[in-house]
Amino acid sequence: MTGRRVLFVHHTGVLGGTERSLLELASALAAHLEALLARPDAARAMGGAGRERALSLFDIDRAAGEILALYASLPARGRTGRDGGAPERAP
Repeated sequence: MTGRRVLFVHHTGVLGGTERSLLELASALAAHLEALLARPDAARAMGGAGRERALSLFDIDRAAGEILALYASLPARGRTGRDGGAPERAP
């Protein structure tokens, strides 16, 4: 399957325990991209692994199950209206 290329960067402002400037980060990114361009098989493998990870993390059935589990874990009184009866409905 072929799709759009996606670049994911996880960055908290500190790499390797030291602060890095935006220029240093851009230079490092450029070097890594050049290395991937030189090794298309490695780039393809990384892309496939990234796609599988994205599908597993953002699967709609998984997300729906997590939301349903969250709602099921809430106290029953949180699901009633102000007077303890059925929740109010919008007109």
